[in-house]
Amino acid sequence: MLLRFRMDQGEHSRTGLCSCLESADLLPFRPEGYGEFESGPLYFTERRGLANWLLLATISGCGMLRYGGCEAALAAGRVAVIDCAQYQYYATSGTEPWRFFWMHFTGTAAESFVRMINGDTLRVADWEPSRTAELFDQLDDMARTPGRQTDLLLSLWIHQLLCELVQSVACGTVQQHQEAMKEAAAFLREHLGEPVHIAELARRAGMSEFHFQRVFRHILGQSPYEYLTRLRVDRARLLLLTSEKSVAEIASLVGYADVRSLIRHFKSREGCTPSALRKKKRRGSGTPVTKRGLLQNENAKAICTTNSKQAMKIGPREKRFCFSRGPILCILFCKAILKQPLFPVPYSALKVLNASIALCVFARLSSSVAALL
Repeated sequence: MLLRFRMDQGEHSRTGLCSCLESADLLPFRPEGYGEFESGPLYFTERRGLANWLLLATISGCGMLRYGGCEAALAAGRVAVIDCAQYQYYATSGTEPWRFFWMHFTGTAAESFVRMINGDTLRVADWEPSRTAELFDQLDDMARTPGRQTDLLLSLWIHQLLCELVQSVACGTVQQHQEAMKEAAAFLREHLGEPVHIAELARRAGMSEFHFQRVFRHILGQSPYEYLTRLRVDRARLLLLTSEKSVAEIASLVGYADVRSLIRHFKSREGCTPSALRKKKRRGSGTPVTKRGLLQNENAKAICTTNSKQAMKIGPREKRFCFSRGPILCILFCKAILKQPLFPVPYSALKVLNASIALCVFARLSSSVAALL
């Protein structure tokens, strides 16, 4: 068991002690002690190994709570419930007095309700400060008269209190998670070139590492590591296209310890290495002709059915056509045959055949030209 504290008590502190009957051990909830405490700026409590649960509700001022690997600010109206068997540290935050209601409780249903409130991390509910200011008087009025009926009333009162906390946490969880993940994403963008640890992001969000990664993936659709990798590759791509820095310099600027890590992630996302992307950029705005003759340009796109090594360039005001030797040789060959046939052909048939060949060649060429216009 661990217990360290420094009492810096203010004027408005008061405590109460519940003397429940032995039969109260079978009830869902049983208060063991409660109070309203006003702490000075030097107050803190550090504890572990106590066999009960603790409710903290801030009335005024602000406190700080560390529990379950998380850290949360307890401003006015904020309520937290923790398991005292685990490590906890809470203290005054700032120079103003921290005034809060506290209650230690046990019961057969205490553990399950605290798990519903916190999940696998620490969750803090937001109430009106006037609501937290009423808690001590309500509990103190019921606890003054010991008896079986009083034990039942106290159990019901704690049950109602915890049900309100469950509802409050459930309503505020989605919005809180969205804000927390928005801040985490902004932090990653601002510290892209620095080493980033999931534990630090989870601590800033007030969550455990496991819960933080699960919420991050649920809201942003990818893990923190995948999101960070995408940011780094996008930044590296921008630097490759807009600067003359070396690949090694860019790798260092975007947060990679070595060039190989950048090349591996860059190729996985972009389909090419950083050097290959920069070479494409230096060739100019045009894209090289592929094996099938596909040309791409900002002003036009055309398909050239040719095997010629000459590229077809299409600009906004000019069109140049280059044809392969195949169609031209075909025309010359047919022309030679028709002028000097090997067998007698009537003039009328020769005329029709000559026109048919011309139409076929024109149709073939016109389809290519139409695709270019």
